[in-house]
Amino acid sequence: MKAIRENGFSLIEILFTLVIISVAAMAIARNSMSNINTVNRDLLRYHANNLAQSKLVEIIGEKSYRKGNSGLETIDNVDFHWQSGYTQSPVSNNDNTIKYDMDNISVTVNWQQGGQKQSITVRQYIWPRTEQKVQP
Repeated sequence: MKAIRENGFSLIEILFTLVIISVAAMAIARNSMSNINTVNRDLLRYHANNLAQSKLVEIIGEKSYRKGNSGLETIDNVDFHWQSGYTQSPVSNNDNTIKYDMDNISVTVNWQQGGQKQSITVRQYIWPRTEQKVQP
């Protein structure tokens, strides 16, 4: 007597295929979560950089960079704390007869991400409009 085989898949073949698909789906899900975390990190850094740049332009435009400025901005439910800084850097020409004090303005933005403090700083140097003659 001949064994009759019907067309189709056996239970073992179906289970084996489901195991392979499950393993592949878990790998794809893990990779997707990693990509989502990277995109979120980069998005927050983008927001922080834009905030620092805009505050730097605002502070320089208002000529208020010599006094300390700070503030809090909330973007996408994340608090960004920013603070400006100001220093002067002495610069002289080659023969040291003219001295300039170059203004160094910085804006630092801090935020929390994943339980860790993140920070970005943007700097701008402003060349003075006046010269000071150095006394010999």
